[in-house]
Amino acid sequence: MKRLIIVSSLIFLSGLSHQAWAEKRGEDLSEEDIKKSVARILKAFRNQPTQPITEGKVNVGEISTEENEFYITYRPSLGMEVLACIDKSLYPFSNTSLKIEGHGHKGLTKLFSSKDVDTTIIGPFMKQMKKTQIPSEEMTIIIDGMSMGTHRAMEAAIYLKQHDDTKTYTPIVLRYGDSKTFDEIAAHSIYNFLPKENIISFHAREDVITEFLDIERGASLGTRIEFSAADDSPTYKDRVDHQAYTHMMPNLKNIISWRTDPVMQTIANATLPLFGITPAVMNFLEPAIWERHQPLTYAECCPKAFKRFRGTEEKNQ
Repeated sequence: MKRLIIVSSLIFLSGLSHQAWAEKRGEDLSEEDIKKSVARILKAFRNQPTQPITEGKVNVGEISTEENEFYITYRPSLGMEVLACIDKSLYPFSNTSLKIEGHGHKGLTKLFSSKDVDTTIIGPFMKQMKKTQIPSEEMTIIIDGMSMGTHRAMEAAIYLKQHDDTKTYTPIVLRYGDSKTFDEIAAHSIYNFLPKENIISFHAREDVITEFLDIERGASLGTRIEFSAADDSPTYKDRVDHQAYTHMMPNLKNIISWRTDPVMQTIANATLPLFGITPAVMNFLEPAIWERHQPLTYAECCPKAFKRFRGTEEKNQ
């Protein structure tokens, strides 16, 4: 009888250990996971990365680790990187090393480089696995991305699922301020690699800046969680009232007055289309619109929004 109790206890404890360290899925995430994720976004956006992810010669994010979790974080665009967003024509994924069908946002998709992912993500990940000796079934890969970084995050997840060294892992992708940069065919193809539940997209209501990147027949991806910046952010209203223009480049601040100057408005309406830019981008200089899309706003709001979402899910069960 004693032996039976001991064996049963060992089996029970073994089960607890496996549960604690099994690869996470989207449905396993907690509010604390989202807090950590947005903190990584802020860190990658504000600071020079210690373990950078590169795209060509540009640092576009960083990798980090914590126990049995490996994080891949893509920051929003900085400075003139936003120019890559202009060309919203459709670009076939068959022209890339990603094995999915359909089309993506041309300006962003053309930047993808499997060599960069091999060197700055998969290489360090394999070294980490060898160093820690964590069983593969107990390791979770979480990919964070905001704004322009949400497209990169999805591409990285797809590539990891098709690469021989990482295809057994199923990444969780957390997208903040995402745009519709994959068409419907590509979205369907993505779900052959990743379950919809492992893609969570956070979106501030009336965040019209995200629409600037939307492509023709673009599709939403994963589970969408919306929030109100005005209701959920403790600093949003104050930033808008004081026209903080958080993280705006100094040179751009010099042209804020253009949006209320009839002469400059006329010039913008005439010249911006020559560069493939809609004059509507001038509206992005409105304090409320600018602040709504800021990483700080998403960092303050998304954990709360996720908690509400989980609570609604539980009530509906």
